[in-house]
Parts: sequence; structure tokens; C-alpha cells
Amino acid sequence: MTRRGALFTILLAITVTGCRHRQPKPLAIVPPPPDIRPAMVSVPPPTHPSEPLPEPEKPVVVEITPPPPPPKKVRKKRSLPVAPPTPAPVQVAAAEPPISLGQLSAGGDAGTGLRSETEQTMASQKQRLDRLPAPLASAHATDVDQVRRFLKGAETAWQAGDVEGAHTLALKAKILLDDLLH
Repeated sequence: MTRRGALFTILLAITVTGCRHRQPKPLAIVPPPPDIRPAMVSVPPPTHPSEPLPEPEKPVVVEITPPPPPPKKVRKKRSLPVAPPTPAPVQVAAAEPPISLGQLSAGGDAGTGLRSETEQTMASQKQRLDRLPAPLASAHATDVDQVRRFLKGAETAWQAGDVEGAHTLALKAKILLDDLLH
């Protein structure tokens, strides 16, 4: 055989045998649906006279009003947290001498300078707070209340002999007032 003949024979064998990887899918045989026809039944005519059919009732017209809109939710304004009242100072029996914790400052001349500076700062901040314009004070009521609390705490610390604590609170009041005015 010639080369062409051999090639033709091989191609013919491949084509006739088909691909082995691909299996033909069997066709599903679906039976035809059963022929269901309604049976015809003959009804004999009535033996007694029929009553006249009642007249159809007139439809009743009912007016439907839309439901009222749901009430609007009222948002409650959040109340500002109220500072707990400061407890009243407890008096110690007269037989016991009062306990003094002493100064918290470094001592020496620095203590007298801090004393005078604290006293001046407290006095000037009280004056600034009193001169605060009413519209500004009402617009920033929470900050103004905080300044008052700082100054009251500074006064309490001053009376207790805590110069550094009074100085710190007076400076906090000053800083907050500076922020309000600028």
C-alpha cells in the first residue's frame, strides 16, 4: 500500500470507530400524558317546576377612610448630667485635734509666690466670669457651669490649705474661659 492509502485507512478507522471518551447519552423516553377527557353525563330535566331565581342583591358601598397617620415621635432632649452635690464637711469632735496633711508644695519662697499667684488668678477669673456677656453665657451654659465648678473647687482647696490644688483648678477655669471668649 502506498502511503496515501495507509493514511486514508487510518483516518477511516478513526472516523468509523468514534471517540471513546464521549459516551452517547441515552434518550429518556417519556410516556405521553394520559388522555383525560371529562366524561359527558346527561342530566335529565327537572321534574318539578323551579322557583324563580332571587334577584341579585345590590352591592353595599362602604366608604373606607384611610387610617390616621401614626403620631409623631417626640424626641426627648437629653438632660445634662447633674454633678452630685458636694457632701457637707464632717465636723470632728472637739476632743480630737484636727489632722493636717500639710502643704503639697516644694516649700520655701516658691510657696509664697504660688500663694499670691493663685489668689490673683482666682480673683481675676471670678471677675471675668461675672463680666461674661449674657448671650455668650447662655449659648455655652455647660462650659460656664464647669468654670463655676472649677472656681468653687479652687476656693474649697484654698480654704483647706491646698495651694497647688487651688492653683490647678484656677488655671483650668482660666483656660476654659479663654476658650469661651476666643
